[in-house]
Amino acid sequence: MHLLRDDPIVEEIRGYYNNLSEFNDSEEDFISKIKKLFSDNKIVEVSACTLKGIEVFPNNLKIKLLNFDALLRLGFFLDAQLAIEKVFYMERSRNILVFERIFELYLRLAEYNKLIDLCQANIPILLNSERASKQYIDFLIRTRNYEWYDFLFDNFEEKLLAILKNSIKRVFFDYKKYKISDLIYLHSIYTKADFEKIMDIIWRLYHQGERSMLYFQYACKTYEGEVYTGLRQIFFNQQAYLHFRNDANFLLEYAHNLIFRKFYEHVFYFFKNIDVTNIICDPFVNEYQRNRLYYFIIKLNSLVQDEDKCLITYDQALKFNLIKPYSLDFCRQYSLALKAGVSTADFEQKIQDFSEKTQEVINFIVFKVSQIVSDGKNEFVDLNLAGQMRGGLNSINDINELISNYNFKKVFFSTWNIQPVFPPRLYSLGRILGFSAVRLLPEPFRHFGFFQQKFPVLSKKIFSSEGIELNLETLNKINADVEYRIVDEKAFNTLYESQQGFLIGSRLHQAKMFYHFYHSIPSFSGARVVLRKRPDMKNHIKFDMSDHFKVLSKHDNYLYINYFDHNLGFCDRFSLGSQASIKKIGMIWETALHFNKLIYADFFDDYTHLRAAEHLMSSHIVACGIKTRYVHCQREEFIESDNLGEIPLKSEFLEDFSALSDEEKGQLNKFYNYMIETLS
Repeated sequence: MHLLRDDPIVEEIRGYYNNLSEFNDSEEDFISKIKKLFSDNKIVEVSACTLKGIEVFPNNLKIKLLNFDALLRLGFFLDAQLAIEKVFYMERSRNILVFERIFELYLRLAEYNKLIDLCQANIPILLNSERASKQYIDFLIRTRNYEWYDFLFDNFEEKLLAILKNSIKRVFFDYKKYKISDLIYLHSIYTKADFEKIMDIIWRLYHQGERSMLYFQYACKTYEGEVYTGLRQIFFNQQAYLHFRNDANFLLEYAHNLIFRKFYEHVFYFFKNIDVTNIICDPFVNEYQRNRLYYFIIKLNSLVQDEDKCLITYDQALKFNLIKPYSLDFCRQYSLALKAGVSTADFEQKIQDFSEKTQEVINFIVFKVSQIVSDGKNEFVDLNLAGQMRGGLNSINDINELISNYNFKKVFFSTWNIQPVFPPRLYSLGRILGFSAVRLLPEPFRHFGFFQQKFPVLSKKIFSSEGIELNLETLNKINADVEYRIVDEKAFNTLYESQQGFLIGSRLHQAKMFYHFYHSIPSFSGARVVLRKRPDMKNHIKFDMSDHFKVLSKHDNYLYINYFDHNLGFCDRFSLGSQASIKKIGMIWETALHFNKLIYADFFDDYTHLRAAEHLMSSHIVACGIKTRYVHCQREEFIESDNLGEIPLKSEFLEDFSALSDEEKGQLNKFYNYMIETLS
């Protein structure tokens, strides 16, 4: 079994694969078993079975296609690409299903030159696929590749119209020539209305053979009317880098775009092949570029488990002076002192002073609930739950599932006495109404703005909700010995919103999260490993973490995360680390108190300017030199809240519903019945 991807998911696949060493299934039964696993969404098992099946039944195309589909579903884009290319090019399978898969993959990866070569070399197969033919014609028009468009219609118009069932008519284009000066001029007066015009100039210049640096600087830009880091930008940044390899900006933009689209292996092996250490040491690469490149590398290093395989190792980063304080002087000194074995008494005193300054103002209670006293506790690991209990009983059920899998040495829960009924950042209706309700909404009611427009009274009531008292009876349903720390939220808000010089702006929710994180540290039992989790996030840990526990018990500077955001940083929702590394993350709060503000490294958030919690955590992780690794590459979902029925909303809902048209009421019939039942 060989995969380029190297993370715990691969180890999980390998575990299933090894258990398949001996089996007596017929080819047909084996395929049926794989399809059943696929329908049950057990994609990891499908990957293992298909990899084994390819060895046992090397000529079975169905197994190879299922293998490709599974790898693609897992996000293993490069492994999927290599698998399907092997079938099509090396094994010379010209099956239309293989062609369609490789066609759509090239389209998805912005491998436009490969896409054109594929189609032009296999026109008979292309013309047998309605879907691929339609997509290819649309692609040629969108990229203004009129030469190949006319070639197809001049030579195969009858077949094209037959496969597309006359759903399109041939378009005749002029072959107007442009100059780079036309692009520069239009850019100088550009408005959103000029989008199609500037795309026309950019693509036509490319097909005319324009490859100057000035051209690529304009071709790689994002224009009003398109999404940043789209496939067009990926293509042009790649072409720009290939023509100007000494320009670090083209390299960085190409890498950023690939990461944005989650093509992690592609950019990892791209960096591996070009030897990024030479770029980092290049005197013409400025400080900002080096920092940004290293940030990408830190993310990509999280893909591999063996540090020797990293793009730049931790020791190399120290040598190249890449691990820097980024204004985190206090935590940097603390980190160095810990590493050097120097006494940290002065630091600890300063931390204690911070704590006393705040604790005396904030009311909080600490109590223990002895629920189940069981033998055989996992002496390696503590479970730390910090944050809001938005999911109510649903959150408790998820926590209990996690506890049943790992008998933690200690469970500590830090939360607020007032729980918001709905999340503070109301971008998603799923997080407000619950996904069960949203699934019953037709388009366009699922869109936040449209829903708010149609249900104004209900929306106003939801947004004005201040929250509900924490239900202690719900907390008592956790099946473990738990120590709770429940903080007076209003007292906290009053203190920090009024504290002179504490510059947290609109990010009080971030300060509150890392406040809980920090004050969980004294609860650590002495176990070498801490699993830290938000209680309102679903547990997606579907594999045995025992091996990870053992690794972390031996290495003080390791942290496993379950994903990183393309631009924001490392996941703040879940972390599994050595006690020492988790303590360093807790220092985010100490640092904020020390500097009277939350500290972000500017280049981490160069495009979004969101100053997100992931961004804050990334800044800190880099400053402390913590080594990150993936534990799972999938975003955690918010647990569906049962808070919808906690406050009276029925009259507001009925008032808004009565104002809808009869047609809209008919569309919302299932949603209406669900809401009436839930809000009663």
